[in-house]
Amino acid sequence: MIKHKIAGNTDTELKIAPSPISVIVASFNYEKYIKRNLDSLLSQTYDNYEIIVVDDGSTDGSAQIIKEYASKYDKIKYYEHENHANKGLTATILLALKYARGKYIAFCESDDYWHPNHLEEKVKCICKFPDADIIVNPPHIFGDKSTVEDYKLGFYTLFYKLRRLKKPENMFIKMHNTYTFPTFSCVMVKKDKLEAAKFNPPIKNGLDVWLWFQLIVNCKVMYVNKELTYWYRHESNATKAIKEEEKTIKVNYLYELEKVRNYSKFQKILKKYIFKYFDKYIWRIEVQDSYFIKQLLNMKIEKRKIYLSQEDFFVNDY
Repeated sequence: MIKHKIAGNTDTELKIAPSPISVIVASFNYEKYIKRNLDSLLSQTYDNYEIIVVDDGSTDGSAQIIKEYASKYDKIKYYEHENHANKGLTATILLALKYARGKYIAFCESDDYWHPNHLEEKVKCICKFPDADIIVNPPHIFGDKSTVEDYKLGFYTLFYKLRRLKKPENMFIKMHNTYTFPTFSCVMVKKDKLEAAKFNPPIKNGLDVWLWFQLIVNCKVMYVNKELTYWYRHESNATKAIKEEEKTIKVNYLYELEKVRNYSKFQKILKKYIFKYFDKYIWRIEVQDSYFIKQLLNMKIEKRKIYLSQEDFFVNDY
């Protein structure tokens, strides 16, 4: 183990393995936001990290901006697909993982940005809980007012459960009625765990959901209850593209997971719960897959509505 200093504080040192934290930025046509993103990453108080930026065939000026930053700052490494092709998020993240040197992978989507203490707080968590496979924090959500409040309310149940963590735990059972962490930009994960996952989402724009579903089966999750991520919601967000598919996304993903591997925990959940979907503040039954219909016929289904409160949704220590 070696020590790394925190910028501006000569009395504070954190112990971590010699490899840096690898921060992955997948870039595509966010010229308006990429400078804000990179400036926030370069302003981190913890110093042992690298920034891996892969441009996915952008047609605006974002690739040139990233190249200029990479020429000025050694922490930034720039990559792109052959012939500057557009290959999608899955191929982009896989290319970044190929070059990442860190034991831990953190993400910051190119239209999001971080608080200066983001990495410092996550590394403190790693030092205290080295068995944590995934470290997640709540985001400060801003941007399109018509969706911000819905997103805050929608993730209330998830954060309520995560806030209760005192040490890293497997959250698969407790997260049976949530299907993802809010955004890539909130998550740090051990590289070996991430590389062991399958990058073949059955729904085009649902890579994050697909990865988190696989990882929480066997990984331990720890929560840092600080708004270290600024998550920008706007009309061009990729998640808009799967809005119409949200109602069946969980059924499809869990079905695929069950086919891929024999998850004992998954099978227990399948027998115990009916899967619910969030729609206008209510989790409701929505099953369209014949496989699950057959399973559900053998279940005792308790139809219930979970009304969510906004009370104590976020804790902001800054």
